[in-house]
Amino acid sequence: MKKIIFILSLLSSVYSFGQFPPEFPSNLKNKVFCGNISVYGQKYMSSDIDFGSNTNFDYKIYISESEGIYVEYNPGQKFGRDKSGKTEIVKSFPLWTKEPYVHKDKFGDVTGKTTTYKFKVYPDTKKDHHIKEISLTIYEDGFKFDNGEIAKEYSRLYLTINVPYHQDAELTISSDEKECEKLKTKAEIEKEEKERIKLENQKKEADRLRLIKINDALSKNSIEEAIKEYGYLTSDNSEMKAILQQKWDEKHNSEVLPLDTIKIEKYIRLNKKKLSTINQGDYLLDFDKAGNSSNKDFPIYQDVPVKWFGSFSAYLKSQMKVKVELKDSILISTKYNSSNTKPLFIDKNENFYYKTKTGLPVATISNDPSIDKKTVRINKVYKREKYANGILIDSQEFRTEKTVGIQKKDQ
Repeated sequence: MKKIIFILSLLSSVYSFGQFPPEFPSNLKNKVFCGNISVYGQKYMSSDIDFGSNTNFDYKIYISESEGIYVEYNPGQKFGRDKSGKTEIVKSFPLWTKEPYVHKDKFGDVTGKTTTYKFKVYPDTKKDHHIKEISLTIYEDGFKFDNGEIAKEYSRLYLTINVPYHQDAELTISSDEKECEKLKTKAEIEKEEKERIKLENQKKEADRLRLIKINDALSKNSIEEAIKEYGYLTSDNSEMKAILQQKWDEKHNSEVLPLDTIKIEKYIRLNKKKLSTINQGDYLLDFDKAGNSSNKDFPIYQDVPVKWFGSFSAYLKSQMKVKVELKDSILISTKYNSSNTKPLFIDKNENFYYKTKTGLPVATISNDPSIDKKTVRINKVYKREKYANGILIDSQEFRTEKTVGIQKKDQ
């Protein structure tokens, strides 16, 4: 039946950081206690009218040997509002009052003794979440409760917390109450910190030895080996990283990468419009590390090649061959027009005849009354295509028109 009563309130203290008073029970330390409480609204101007409705909310009380005491809660929980927050951490507990008390039954017999400690707190009343009061009652072993149970290592902690527009919330938890979470003890934290420092020192020593290996590799102009060793460092070394990057760039400064067919085709397809203005011919293009072409008529090469090794990279120069070809006067269609309605014969040179001795074919002619019946108008549509490495980059159409006379018969 061990119980702790917390009357929450905002505390500040004069003890050193995270220092509990010697009377503070060990079975309360390094635990988180959870619960739910309901509080009434405040009275309006000393009247019987409630300023606000009653509310209830969940809370968590943290008692940490390494930090102190604080409470998390959301006064707006009942109304679906997020007013969650936590109080300031109470890190020290200057004694305010100490009240010993002897308890007696109705017959005057002593049932036990208690001592209540009240601690000074200095709440920041400007904040919605703060602890206003803290007290601790310790029951002397052998204390006899009304139900006949005998106390052993039993105590109660009381905290009073502020609830905006409501009465203060008084939380009660007893020392035998089951915690909802466990916190690390001061000894555990100190042990972890020692282990962390030990591991950190081991890493620093390993890095120191690794840097010796890196410098040794650099003295032998083995940049790859130096980069490999750098990859084993446990922490970033910006100075060494800059040295290795410079060495890696210098190694590949004069390297020129011939671009493969796939990359060249991608370059051509992405730059059709610009390439369509290039005269036909064979071009050998050199690109610098920024992708600029040695021939200023050609666009920038965006996919600048990169040489990787580990986490280091160097931009490379590149090269490609481009052949620009022009295919002109590609016939698309031919159309013959005349107002002559008689069958006309046509030879391979597009001469037209009324009669044929050699069996010339009959021409397909569209009727156009606006044309002299002794002539045929020939309309042709051509296209002009430009290719780069066999990829069509431009296509244009143009038309021709001429009128020829109709002859009597072929020879």
